[in-house]
Amino acid sequence: MSQTGVLLVGHGTRSAAGIGCVQRLGRLVAERMPQQTVRHCFLELHDQSIGWAIDELAAVGVQRLAVVPVLLFAAGHARSDIPEQCRAAAAGRMELQQADVLGCHPALVELSHRRFLETLSPAESVVPGKTCLLLVGRGSYDAEATAEMRRFAERRQDRLPGVDVQVAFIAMAKPAVAEAIENLAASDFEQIVVQPHLLFPGELFDGLRQRVLQQAQIPSKQQWRLAPLLAGDLGSGDIADRLLVDAIVDRAADALSRFGVAVPPHSA
Repeated sequence: MSQTGVLLVGHGTRSAAGIGCVQRLGRLVAERMPQQTVRHCFLELHDQSIGWAIDELAAVGVQRLAVVPVLLFAAGHARSDIPEQCRAAAAGRMELQQADVLGCHPALVELSHRRFLETLSPAESVVPGKTCLLLVGRGSYDAEATAEMRRFAERRQDRLPGVDVQVAFIAMAKPAVAEAIENLAASDFEQIVVQPHLLFPGELFDGLRQRVLQQAQIPSKQQWRLAPLLAGDLGSGDIADRLLVDAIVDRAADALSRFGVAVPPHSA
């Protein structure tokens, strides 16, 4: 086994589908990085914890580890919880380098754009000034994480001339989803696409889907659509298998480079 490794740290969920996505992500990244020992784990809500994964990596001889948060934005989990748990588990056994969160990685922006396009039928076109994209994030009390979500929306806006791109949050940040949907329902937009800025299935997506379905059932001239999750079909051979993995491998490669370890670039 390699003396260098990659640890993917998912947030954790009670959703079997969400857990399965992280497990499949681990396999896909391992296929793309055969020179590294790749493992996945969860920050919370699962027995495959950070400590469990680092024990496994140490047992096979990993001495230098790139820790990759499978998180969209940097907040308390990426800044404090993950590094603290990793340092405690790895103390005296291996060196650590933590990768950046996914943030505004170009492959993730492209994946998000593709998911929006999937929401429209082939016969539909975007009517300038009449279509709104509402990007919905998890939300955080961390001001920088909220600002990063808005920067992501700006990059999406660059790809969608004529579409008004707005942001809302499920919790802990403003505007809240309920407020944003209420305002859009009273607007002149004819087509509203609500797009979850969430990676995998779970309770957050289930609640958002229910809210959008309820709004769509209210008689009006507006069309309400819910875009797919970013990587809810991971492992199916769809675009997330390439684009999300591209982003994760890039983040891991950057962290490994701080050890002087080079990772071959992926193909375009």
